[in-house]
Amino acid sequence: MYQAKHEREHQKRIEREKNEEEEQKRARESETEEQKQARIKAEQRLKKLDDAKGKIVTDKKKKTLQHQKEELQKEINELKAKYEHEFAQVQLLNQQIMSVHS
Repeated sequence: MYQAKHEREHQKRIEREKNEEEEQKRARESETEEQKQARIKAEQRLKKLDDAKGKIVTDKKKKTLQHQKEELQKEINELKAKYEHEFAQVQLLNQQIMSVHS
């Protein structure tokens, strides 16, 4: 029963989309040349706006990623300095131990 209801809704949706497409097609066929040019320009402007929006989002993501990269690099450098210092201390202790044993 649920499946039959779901199938009917799906068929209605498909039919509605098909009708909308046919309506748009008829509207385009009956357009005057001036209306057609205006529609094309509007579609181009919309595409440009979408592209600009995508670029803004991409730029923001790049800035965020660059900031994160800089923070991670700073952390890496701090850890490297810390461990290099500790490694140097270990080496010094090893040398002292070896000098005591010899």
